[in-house]
Amino acid sequence: TEMLLDEMAALGLLKKSRTGYALTAESEIYLVSTSPTSMANMLLHSRDFGQAWDNLTEVVRSGKPFTRVEDTERSPEFFKILVRGLYAASYVSGNLLVPHVKLKQTDDLNVLDVAAGSAAWSLPFAEKLKARVTALDLPPVLEVAKEFVERHGVEDRYAYMEGDLRKLNFGTDKYDVIILGHICHSEGPRWSEKLIAKCAKALKRGGVLLIPDMIPNDQRTAPEFPLLFAMNMLLHTTDGNTFTTAEYKQWLKSAGLKFEKLLPAEVVGTEVIIARK
Repeated sequence: TEMLLDEMAALGLLKKSRTGYALTAESEIYLVSTSPTSMANMLLHSRDFGQAWDNLTEVVRSGKPFTRVEDTERSPEFFKILVRGLYAASYVSGNLLVPHVKLKQTDDLNVLDVAAGSAAWSLPFAEKLKARVTALDLPPVLEVAKEFVERHGVEDRYAYMEGDLRKLNFGTDKYDVIILGHICHSEGPRWSEKLIAKCAKALKRGGVLLIPDMIPNDQRTAPEFPLLFAMNMLLHTTDGNTFTTAEYKQWLKSAGLKFEKLLPAEVVGTEVIIARK
């Protein structure tokens, strides 16, 4: 145990003194499982994916994923670990994103959070703009979303839509903002285009579509992380990938939406496409 603790101190995860070991401020915030911003579940999620990366060579040779997230994602435990792990980073990014979305302050701002997960992307809109949010996801995931919504004390601003995003009807001219937070990469090009078209129909005129995701440059030569994440989609999905701004612009144009800007990861922690109806 002492050898392990010494290495953790060397990594900056603990502080060592003559009397023992203590958590650093960062470890207390991000690595303690009871912390509201704990990344422990994301570490567990990453650990479970390690076996797939060990089989990268065979996946590249065969063109077939090691495991299909389309199959595993129906497991409540898979989703609960994943969305809890994603919460901390997404919530921080959501707070940084809100000022970049040019919206008129009204008393009836309506937001649709598609594949809401922990509701991390929409919570800042409910808190900062007093928006009314509809969180859409599979029933086991919405159980987690409700936990986080209650933790933030905005239960009165949330409604829930249970079901498969590919099958549900989002409605027509209903929402001022629709968020597709880190979902297109697992949907693949065909379903992403369909999803964007469905969002366009559901937006009010002047409404905004937000697409936070890992977005490589149009030459697919950088940044490193979106391209690395594309490999992760190769390992775990049949059609998943990361998509360029040029690809998104094409889908947005076909849906009748106007591309407004691309926020780089340096601004909000992940790339975000902003489009308007």
